[in-house]
Formats: sequence, C-alpha cells, structure tokens
Amino acid sequence: MYREKSYGGGGDEELRFVIQTEEGDYLLAGNSNSNVSGDKSQASRGGSDYWLVRISAQGAKQYDQTYGGSDKEELRAMVLAEDGGIVLGGRSDSHASGDRSQWSYGETDFWLIKIAPENSRQLASRVAYQPELKVDEIDQVQVVAYPNPFADKITIHFALPETQPAMVRVLDSQGRAVITLFQAEAQANQKYEVEWQASQQEAGMYLLQLQTPTGQNTQKVILRK
Repeated sequence: MYREKSYGGGGDEELRFVIQTEEGDYLLAGNSNSNVSGDKSQASRGGSDYWLVRISAQGAKQYDQTYGGSDKEELRAMVLAEDGGIVLGGRSDSHASGDRSQWSYGETDFWLIKIAPENSRQLASRVAYQPELKVDEIDQVQVVAYPNPFADKITIHFALPETQPAMVRVLDSQGRAVITLFQAEAQANQKYEVEWQASQQEAGMYLLQLQTPTGQNTQKVILRK
C-alpha cells in the first residue's frame, strides 16, 4: 500500500530536492511558474522562481515560500544549515527586483539565498496611514530605526514617495541575509512599521536594508546583550 499527493499551482512546477528535517517533516524545493493558485500562496516574482514547500510526515502542507526576481530563476541546490536555516542556490537572469537585492553582473548569475530558521521569523505588521504625514513632505525614502543601539527588539518605520515593491531585511556584518521583515508593494506616502525580535541573535553590528526597484537605503544598527 502507498500514498501519493500532488503539490502545485496553475502553471508548471519542477521538483528538484526533498529533504527530511529533524522534526520528521519534509522540505520540497524546486522551480515554479505559477501565480497564486492551488498550493501556491504567493504570486510569481516574474518568470520561473524558486519554490519551497514544507509538508508534515503525513503530507499536509505547512507552508510554502516563493523566491525570485523579475526574470527567470532556476534552483540547483538546497542545504540545511547548522543553525536550522535553509540555503537555496541556483541560477538567475534577474536584475535587482523581487527578492534579488543586487544587479546582474552580466546575463545569468549564481544566486544564493539563506532563509532564517523558523524560530527567528517575524511577520511584518503594517500600520495605518498617519494623518499628520503630508504627501508633499515625502520626496525621498525615509527610514527610522529605534532604539539604536537596542537589546532584543528594534522597531523600523519607513515611507516611500511613490507606490512600488519594497523589501526590508536584516543583514549581518558580512552582508549575509539574516531575516526578511517586509516584502510587499508599499503604497506612496504611507508609514509602515516592522519589528525585529533579535533575542536569538548574537550581539554585534547588523545592517538594516530597505530595497526598492529605484534605490536602496542601508543603516547600521547595534544589538547589545
């Protein structure tokens, strides 16, 4: 006797890797051309994307995540890191867009991403528009992080002069991604608030990065224990 189950969206999916976790669940990783449909909960970033699905030992989907830029990505490797995170690697034809923070060096590049362990993931919360913030007061990207230095938790406020995709993430001192705090289309002239709970991170300097298709704002923040 055997069991079988399908996972996918409305387009084409291609499974490349299956890894069992210490908890007995399974990580499925491959490529996807689908928008939100079927088991796919996030829209395509552009062309083909990396697609990660976690299922229980019984086959129930626990979550799925899409990673990619505005062009085509192709997953070629998946490794579990010692800290419990997940490393995905492959090739990318995209410039800085979607989850890609760097411009292409030519045509196709290596693209490596590190996904933080589940216990350090934090969901971004959006706050309502502040009436005292006037449209003509925002003529450039605004980012405020406080307190800085901080212990365990830091709050980040940001606003953009025009509606566009935005990503707020934390990098370590070597420029390696620690966690993505916000990734969505940000509306013009609205204040957004995200919070980083860093109690599981080592003390030291981190880089807070706000990335949009039109620019990038990076600030240093200090975590003290």
